[in-house]
Amino acid sequence: GTRFSRISSSSFGIFKNIFGHGANLQTQPEDILEFFLVDEGYIGYTLDLSQAENRIVAYVGHVTQMVEAFESNKDVHALTASLIFGVPIDEIVQQDNEDIFCSLGNGKKTLRFYGKKSNHELNYDIGHAAFSLILEIPEKDGKYIVNKYHLAYPEIRNKYHARVVRQLRKNRTIINLMGRRTLFLEEWGDKLNKAGYSCNPQGTVGDVINERGLNYIYYNPEEFGPIELLMQVHDSINFQIPLSVPWREHAEMIMKIKRNLETPLETEDGVKFVIPVDIKVGLNFGPDMKKISKEILDRSRVETIIDFRYGLAMILEEAYENLNT
Repeated sequence: GTRFSRISSSSFGIFKNIFGHGANLQTQPEDILEFFLVDEGYIGYTLDLSQAENRIVAYVGHVTQMVEAFESNKDVHALTASLIFGVPIDEIVQQDNEDIFCSLGNGKKTLRFYGKKSNHELNYDIGHAAFSLILEIPEKDGKYIVNKYHLAYPEIRNKYHARVVRQLRKNRTIINLMGRRTLFLEEWGDKLNKAGYSCNPQGTVGDVINERGLNYIYYNPEEFGPIELLMQVHDSINFQIPLSVPWREHAEMIMKIKRNLETPLETEDGVKFVIPVDIKVGLNFGPDMKKISKEILDRSRVETIIDFRYGLAMILEEAYENLNT
Protein backbone atom coordinates (compact mmCIF):
# COMPACT_ATOMS: atom_id res chain seq x y z
CA GLY A 1 0.00 0.00 0.00
CA THR A 2 0.90 3.68 -0.06
CA ARG A 3 0.22 6.78 1.98
CA PHE A 4 -0.43 10.45 1.41
CA SER A 5 -2.96 10.23 -1.49
CA ARG A 6 -0.80 8.13 -3.78
CA ILE A 7 -2.36 5.16 -5.56
CA SER A 8 -0.97 1.83 -4.37
CA SER A 9 1.29 -0.12 -6.73
CA SER A 10 1.86 -3.15 -4.51
CA SER A 11 2.33 -6.51 -6.23
CA PHE A 12 -0.56 -8.94 -5.90
CA GLY A 13 -0.91 -12.20 -7.77
CA ILE A 14 -0.42 -11.54 -11.49
CA PHE A 15 -0.54 -7.76 -11.02
CA LYS A 16 3.16 -7.02 -11.09
CA ASN A 17 5.74 -5.73 -13.52
CA ILE A 18 8.64 -7.72 -15.00
CA PHE A 19 10.73 -7.08 -11.87
CA GLY A 20 8.05 -8.37 -9.50
CA HIS A 21 7.00 -4.92 -8.27
CA GLY A 22 3.51 -3.42 -8.35
CA ALA A 23 2.05 -2.82 -11.78
CA ASN A 24 1.31 0.91 -11.54
CA LEU A 25 2.54 2.66 -14.69
CA GLN A 26 5.23 4.58 -12.78
CA THR A 27 6.94 1.29 -11.81
CA GLN A 28 7.30 0.12 -15.41
CA PRO A 29 10.69 0.40 -17.18
CA GLU A 30 10.74 3.37 -19.55
CA ASP A 31 11.34 1.15 -22.57
CA ILE A 32 8.11 -0.74 -21.83
CA LEU A 33 5.92 2.37 -21.79
CA GLU A 34 5.85 2.69 -25.57
CA PHE A 35 3.75 -0.50 -25.63
CA PHE A 36 0.96 1.19 -23.66
CA LEU A 37 -1.05 2.31 -26.68
CA VAL A 38 -4.04 4.58 -27.09
CA ASP A 39 -7.02 3.08 -28.91
CA GLU A 40 -7.23 3.30 -32.68
CA GLY A 41 -8.91 6.53 -33.73
CA TYR A 42 -7.75 8.36 -30.58
CA ILE A 43 -4.90 10.57 -29.46
CA GLY A 44 -3.36 10.29 -25.99
CA TYR A 45 -2.52 13.12 -23.59
CA THR A 46 -0.43 13.35 -20.44
CA LEU A 47 -0.78 16.34 -18.12
CA ASP A 48 2.17 16.32 -15.75
CA LEU A 49 2.87 18.52 -12.72
CA SER A 50 6.36 19.91 -13.33
CA GLN A 51 8.90 19.14 -10.56
CA ALA A 52 5.98 19.23 -8.14
CA GLU A 53 7.42 17.73 -4.96
CA ASN A 54 10.64 19.69 -5.40
CA ARG A 55 8.71 22.95 -5.67
CA ILE A 56 6.68 22.25 -2.53
CA VAL A 57 9.81 21.56 -0.47
CA ALA A 58 11.45 24.71 -1.86
CA TYR A 59 8.56 27.05 -1.06
CA VAL A 60 7.57 25.51 2.27
CA GLY A 61 11.20 25.35 3.41
CA HIS A 62 12.21 28.75 1.98
CA VAL A 63 15.05 27.11 0.04
CA THR A 64 16.38 30.33 -1.46
CA GLN A 65 18.33 29.14 -4.51
CA MET A 66 15.62 26.68 -5.53
CA VAL A 67 12.85 29.26 -5.23
CA GLU A 68 14.85 31.79 -7.24
CA ALA A 69 15.43 29.16 -9.95
CA PHE A 70 11.74 28.28 -10.12
CA GLU A 71 10.70 31.93 -10.22
CA SER A 72 13.11 32.68 -13.06
CA ASN A 73 12.25 29.46 -14.99
CA LYS A 74 15.76 28.05 -14.66
CA ASP A 75 16.44 24.34 -14.94
CA VAL A 76 16.54 23.33 -11.26
CA HIS A 77 18.03 19.91 -11.95
CA ALA A 78 20.84 21.51 -13.93
CA LEU A 79 21.32 24.07 -11.12
CA THR A 80 21.66 21.30 -8.55
CA ALA A 81 24.17 19.44 -10.70
CA SER A 82 26.14 22.67 -11.13
CA LEU A 83 26.24 23.27 -7.36
CA ILE A 84 27.28 19.69 -6.63
CA PHE A 85 29.92 19.19 -9.32
CA GLY A 86 31.16 22.76 -9.79
CA VAL A 87 30.40 22.83 -13.51
CA PRO A 88 28.70 25.92 -15.04
CA ILE A 89 24.95 25.43 -15.44
CA ASP A 90 25.03 26.17 -19.19
CA GLU A 91 27.60 23.43 -19.64
CA ILE A 92 25.43 21.02 -17.62
CA VAL A 93 22.49 21.71 -19.93
CA GLN A 94 24.61 21.40 -23.09
CA GLN A 95 26.07 18.06 -21.95
CA ASP A 96 22.59 16.75 -21.21
CA ASN A 97 21.24 17.86 -24.59
CA GLU A 98 24.18 16.25 -26.38
CA ASP A 99 24.19 13.06 -24.25
CA ILE A 100 27.70 13.72 -22.96
CA PHE A 101 27.94 11.31 -20.06
CA CYS A 102 29.99 11.58 -16.88
CA SER A 103 32.17 8.87 -15.31
CA LEU A 104 29.87 8.16 -12.35
CA GLY A 105 28.10 4.82 -12.07
CA ASN A 106 27.91 2.94 -15.37
CA GLY A 107 29.16 5.95 -17.31
CA LYS A 108 25.88 6.25 -19.20
CA LYS A 109 24.31 9.15 -17.31
CA THR A 110 24.76 12.91 -17.52
CA LEU A 111 25.59 15.22 -14.63
CA ARG A 112 22.06 16.64 -14.89
CA PHE A 113 20.70 13.14 -14.28
CA TYR A 114 22.48 13.06 -10.92
CA GLY A 115 21.22 16.55 -10.12
CA LYS A 116 17.68 15.37 -10.85
CA LYS A 117 18.05 12.24 -8.72
CA SER A 118 19.48 14.32 -5.90
CA ASN A 119 16.46 16.63 -5.95
CA HIS A 120 14.11 13.64 -5.93
CA GLU A 121 15.78 11.65 -3.15
CA LEU A 122 17.67 13.99 -0.83
CA ASN A 123 14.81 16.31 0.10
CA TYR A 124 13.58 13.47 2.31
CA ASP A 125 16.94 12.93 4.05
CA ILE A 126 17.90 9.60 2.55
CA GLY A 127 21.34 8.50 3.73
CA HIS A 128 24.37 8.26 1.47
CA ALA A 129 24.47 4.44 1.60
CA ALA A 130 20.87 4.06 0.43
CA PHE A 131 21.34 6.86 -2.12
CA SER A 132 24.42 5.08 -3.54
CA LEU A 133 22.54 1.79 -3.74
CA ILE A 134 19.61 3.36 -5.62
CA LEU A 135 21.93 5.02 -8.16
CA GLU A 136 24.36 2.08 -8.29
CA ILE A 137 27.40 4.24 -7.56
CA PRO A 138 30.26 3.77 -5.03
CA GLU A 139 29.40 4.91 -1.50
CA LYS A 140 32.23 7.46 -1.51
CA ASP A 141 30.62 9.14 -4.53
CA GLY A 142 27.17 8.96 -2.94
CA LYS A 143 28.50 10.51 0.26
CA TYR A 144 30.14 13.31 -1.72
CA ILE A 145 26.90 14.11 -3.56
CA VAL A 146 24.78 14.02 -0.39
CA ASN A 147 27.15 16.33 1.49
CA LYS A 148 27.46 18.79 -1.40
CA TYR A 149 23.69 18.83 -1.86
CA HIS A 150 23.01 19.88 1.71
CA LEU A 151 25.82 22.43 1.60
CA ALA A 152 24.16 23.94 -1.48
CA TYR A 153 20.69 23.87 0.07
CA PRO A 154 21.13 24.18 3.87
CA GLU A 155 17.49 25.28 4.30
CA ILE A 156 16.25 21.77 3.53
CA ARG A 157 17.55 20.47 6.84
CA ASN A 158 17.64 23.72 8.81
CA LYS A 159 14.16 24.93 7.85
CA TYR A 160 12.07 22.33 6.04
CA HIS A 161 13.07 19.27 8.09
CA ALA A 162 13.15 21.30 11.31
CA ARG A 163 9.61 22.56 10.70
CA VAL A 164 8.31 19.03 10.14
CA VAL A 165 9.94 17.75 13.33
CA ARG A 166 8.48 20.63 15.36
CA GLN A 167 5.01 19.87 14.04
CA LEU A 168 5.33 16.17 14.80
CA ARG A 169 6.42 16.95 18.36
CA LYS A 170 3.50 19.32 18.77
CA ASN A 171 0.62 17.03 17.79
CA ARG A 172 1.96 14.26 15.52
CA THR A 173 -0.04 15.77 12.66
CA ILE A 174 1.08 17.10 9.27
CA ILE A 175 -1.35 19.18 7.18
CA ASN A 176 -0.58 19.30 3.48
CA LEU A 177 -1.20 22.28 1.20
CA MET A 178 -4.60 20.93 0.17
CA GLY A 179 -5.73 20.76 3.81
CA ARG A 180 -5.47 16.99 4.33
CA ARG A 181 -4.40 16.00 7.86
CA THR A 182 -2.20 12.97 8.49
CA LEU A 183 -1.82 11.67 12.05
CA PHE A 184 1.39 9.72 12.71
CA LEU A 185 1.19 7.01 15.36
CA GLU A 186 4.56 5.36 14.76
CA GLU A 187 7.32 5.08 17.32
CA TRP A 188 9.45 8.20 17.69
CA GLY A 189 12.64 8.10 15.69
CA ASP A 190 14.35 8.74 12.39
CA LYS A 191 11.86 6.60 10.47
CA LEU A 192 8.95 8.69 11.74
CA ASN A 193 10.68 11.95 10.85
CA LYS A 194 11.45 10.80 7.31
CA ALA A 195 7.82 9.80 6.80
CA GLY A 196 6.89 13.30 7.93
CA TYR A 197 9.29 14.91 5.47
CA SER A 198 7.57 13.23 2.52
CA CYS A 199 4.00 13.70 3.76
CA ASN A 200 3.32 17.26 2.60
CA PRO A 201 4.95 17.09 -0.87
CA GLN A 202 3.65 13.64 -1.80
CA GLY A 203 0.23 14.18 -0.28
CA THR A 204 -0.25 17.60 -1.84
CA VAL A 205 0.72 16.31 -5.29
CA GLY A 206 -1.64 13.35 -5.00
CA ASP A 207 -4.53 15.54 -3.83
CA VAL A 208 -3.96 18.11 -6.58
CA ILE A 209 -3.99 15.41 -9.27
CA ASN A 210 -7.02 13.65 -7.79
CA GLU A 211 -9.14 16.66 -6.84
CA ARG A 212 -8.20 19.25 -9.43
CA GLY A 213 -7.56 16.74 -12.21
CA LEU A 214 -9.42 13.43 -12.05
CA ASN A 215 -12.45 14.61 -10.06
CA TYR A 216 -12.66 17.82 -12.08
CA ILE A 217 -12.89 15.81 -15.30
CA TYR A 218 -15.08 12.99 -14.00
CA TYR A 219 -17.71 15.14 -12.29
CA ASN A 220 -18.06 17.62 -15.14
CA PRO A 221 -19.16 15.39 -18.05
CA GLU A 222 -20.92 18.31 -19.74
CA GLU A 223 -17.49 19.93 -20.24
CA PHE A 224 -15.26 16.88 -20.62
CA GLY A 225 -17.58 14.24 -22.07
CA PRO A 226 -15.24 13.11 -24.90
CA ILE A 227 -12.33 12.50 -22.48
CA GLU A 228 -11.67 8.86 -21.56
CA LEU A 229 -9.57 8.72 -18.40
CA LEU A 230 -6.91 6.01 -18.49
CA MET A 231 -4.41 6.38 -15.65
CA GLN A 232 -3.27 8.44 -12.70
CA VAL A 233 0.48 8.18 -12.18
CA HIS A 234 1.07 10.10 -8.95
CA ASP A 235 1.93 13.50 -10.47
CA SER A 236 0.23 13.13 -13.84
CA ILE A 237 -2.99 12.04 -15.51
CA ASN A 238 -3.26 10.18 -18.81
CA PHE A 239 -6.33 10.17 -21.02
CA GLN A 240 -7.42 9.82 -24.63
CA ILE A 241 -9.80 11.78 -26.85
CA PRO A 242 -11.37 10.57 -30.14
CA LEU A 243 -9.92 12.09 -33.27
CA SER A 244 -13.50 12.68 -34.41
CA VAL A 245 -13.73 15.50 -31.83
CA PRO A 246 -12.64 18.85 -33.37
CA TRP A 247 -9.16 20.00 -32.38
CA ARG A 248 -10.56 23.22 -30.92
CA GLU A 249 -12.52 21.15 -28.43
CA HIS A 250 -9.36 19.21 -27.55
CA ALA A 251 -7.60 22.51 -26.91
CA GLU A 252 -10.42 23.97 -24.84
CA MET A 253 -10.72 20.92 -22.59
CA ILE A 254 -6.97 20.66 -22.08
CA MET A 255 -6.69 24.36 -21.32
CA LYS A 256 -9.44 24.13 -18.67
CA ILE A 257 -7.79 21.16 -16.96
CA LYS A 258 -4.36 22.78 -17.07
CA ARG A 259 -5.63 26.00 -15.50
CA ASN A 260 -7.50 24.13 -12.78
CA LEU A 261 -4.39 22.10 -11.92
CA GLU A 262 -2.39 25.33 -11.81
CA THR A 263 -4.62 26.93 -9.16
CA PRO A 264 -2.10 28.54 -6.76
CA LEU A 265 -1.10 26.72 -3.59
CA GLU A 266 -0.38 28.63 -0.37
CA THR A 267 2.06 27.70 2.38
CA GLU A 268 1.44 28.13 6.10
CA ASP A 269 3.50 31.34 5.87
CA GLY A 270 1.20 32.80 3.21
CA VAL A 271 3.55 32.22 0.27
CA LYS A 272 1.60 31.50 -2.91
CA PHE A 273 3.05 29.60 -5.86
CA VAL A 274 1.94 27.63 -8.92
CA ILE A 275 3.05 24.18 -10.02
CA PRO A 276 3.18 24.43 -13.84
CA VAL A 277 1.61 21.69 -15.94
CA ASP A 278 3.45 20.11 -18.87
CA ILE A 279 1.34 18.76 -21.75
CA LYS A 280 2.43 15.80 -23.86
CA VAL A 281 0.68 14.14 -26.79
CA GLY A 282 1.24 10.77 -28.38
CA LEU A 283 -0.08 7.47 -29.69
CA ASN A 284 1.50 5.67 -26.72
CA PHE A 285 2.74 6.70 -23.27
CA GLY A 286 6.42 6.08 -23.86
CA PRO A 287 9.35 8.51 -24.01
CA ASP A 288 8.49 9.56 -27.57
CA MET A 289 5.41 11.55 -26.50
CA LYS A 290 5.68 15.07 -27.89
CA LYS A 291 5.89 17.83 -25.29
CA ILE A 292 4.11 21.08 -26.12
CA SER A 293 6.61 23.89 -25.60
CA LYS A 294 6.24 26.10 -22.55
CA GLU A 295 6.59 29.19 -24.71
CA ILE A 296 3.36 28.29 -26.53
CA LEU A 297 1.51 27.49 -23.32
CA ASP A 298 2.70 30.63 -21.54
CA ARG A 299 0.93 32.74 -24.17
CA SER A 300 -2.35 31.69 -22.56
CA ARG A 301 -1.63 34.23 -19.84
CA VAL A 302 -1.65 37.19 -22.22
CA GLU A 303 -3.89 36.19 -25.13
CA THR A 304 -7.64 35.87 -25.18
CA ILE A 305 -9.15 32.44 -24.56
CA ILE A 306 -10.42 32.27 -28.15
CA ASP A 307 -7.02 33.10 -29.66
CA PHE A 308 -5.19 30.67 -27.42
CA ARG A 309 -7.69 27.88 -28.07
CA TYR A 310 -7.27 28.33 -31.82
CA GLY A 311 -3.46 28.42 -31.55
CA LEU A 312 -3.27 25.37 -29.31
CA ALA A 313 -5.69 23.49 -31.58
CA MET A 314 -3.36 24.01 -34.55
CA ILE A 315 -0.37 22.89 -32.47
CA LEU A 316 -2.15 19.73 -31.34
CA GLU A 317 -3.18 18.90 -34.88
CA GLU A 318 0.35 19.46 -36.15
CA ALA A 319 1.75 17.31 -33.32
CA TYR A 320 -0.60 14.48 -34.28
CA GLU A 321 0.41 14.71 -37.95
CA ASN A 322 4.08 14.55 -36.96
CA LEU A 323 3.40 11.42 -34.90
CA ASN A 324 2.24 9.68 -38.06
CA THR A 325 5.26 10.60 -40.20
